[in-house]
Amino acid sequence: MKILYALHQFYPEYQAGTEKFIYNIATMAQLNANKVKVVTYRLGEFSHNEKKSDGVSYEEYFYKSLPILAFKYDQQAFDINFATENPVGLSFAREILQREKPNLLHIGHLMRVFPFAQAALELEIPYILTLTDFFTICPLNTLSPATGSLCNGPNGGEACARYCSKFTSQFIKERLESTKRVLSGAKEIFVPSTFVANMIESEMNGIKVTVNNHGIRQSTIQPNYKTYDDHDSLKFASISTLISHKGTHLAIQAFETLKTEHAELDIFGVGEKSYTDWLKSLARKSKVSFKGAFMAENLAKVLNDIDVLIVPSLVYETYSFVVHEALSAEIPVIVSDLGGMTEKVLHGENSYKFPAGNVDALRDIMQKILDKPSDLNRIKSNIRKSTLIPNIEQEYYVYQKAYKQIEKQA
Repeated sequence: MKILYALHQFYPEYQAGTEKFIYNIATMAQLNANKVKVVTYRLGEFSHNEKKSDGVSYEEYFYKSLPILAFKYDQQAFDINFATENPVGLSFAREILQREKPNLLHIGHLMRVFPFAQAALELEIPYILTLTDFFTICPLNTLSPATGSLCNGPNGGEACARYCSKFTSQFIKERLESTKRVLSGAKEIFVPSTFVANMIESEMNGIKVTVNNHGIRQSTIQPNYKTYDDHDSLKFASISTLISHKGTHLAIQAFETLKTEHAELDIFGVGEKSYTDWLKSLARKSKVSFKGAFMAENLAKVLNDIDVLIVPSLVYETYSFVVHEALSAEIPVIVSDLGGMTEKVLHGENSYKFPAGNVDALRDIMQKILDKPSDLNRIKSNIRKSTLIPNIEQEYYVYQKAYKQIEKQA
């Protein structure tokens, strides 16, 4: 079977959750004797090997074992990150799909590659969707009209008109009609959490989705078997892109007010310079360390060096790979109580939750852990015994069933 995967951006330039998901699934499909190729948008520059096609430049190469086709518009529109319709993109998508002749198109994120779904619909090429964020119902992707605010969906555009001045209600209504056409044409739609399923189905009447949790690549995980007594020092950590809605500043602000000298905080990640500079200005204690980014193959080493992971996001997370990777490594997490990343977290049993944005509540949890580190032994034991995190083989099995069903119907 020939499968074309499409998404808005990809390795090595970008290494967030959707990129990891597509890499995992495409690699698994390849290992299961399918012919695969990844189509992605390139925001940066090409090498000297680009090709041209009527308003589009593209380049083909390999990332590890995966063949990649990266494209970009010669005249990049201002709405590249939220638009659905693009005549130049649609013409290019038709050209590529007719050339590649895939049996199936699997789209992992519709941003920038939306025309590929439209072209597949026109050409009667079956496609499935995995919705890794809220792009189909929110042009901002995050359901966050402004910093520090959240909404429950566009409500047909009415909520956007009230809370989000960036877009007109007419634009939102037309955009929702466009995305619903693409959703309706999909053979199957998958989402990584029950939270996302509820949000999509409540907004898109008649659209049904299937929950399939993202799987963890177990070869990159090693269980952290560390045990604790009540005199131990602890290392907290945050691992994320350094942008304001990820809430890394909350971790630093909470840490700065802890009543102990027996704790460290490591900040992993890179991002916006102004936000990173502000984070560094908040970190007055010498035991806050900025570690930068790390390669995916070093994840096990990073996780084995920390005791508690903090994920203080200020927007709905659809799943959060890093939360589930930490739990898979038997490392307790402290997460803001938002979205799909909390679905495996039982507060005080296998990890901790706090109200999003509440730095005092976060500090209180951190202080409680520091006052009695030995309680982490109970938490880690509960993770080990009762927290089931799927691996990528289990995740792929669900997709493989969908692929085979589509192949039978062809």
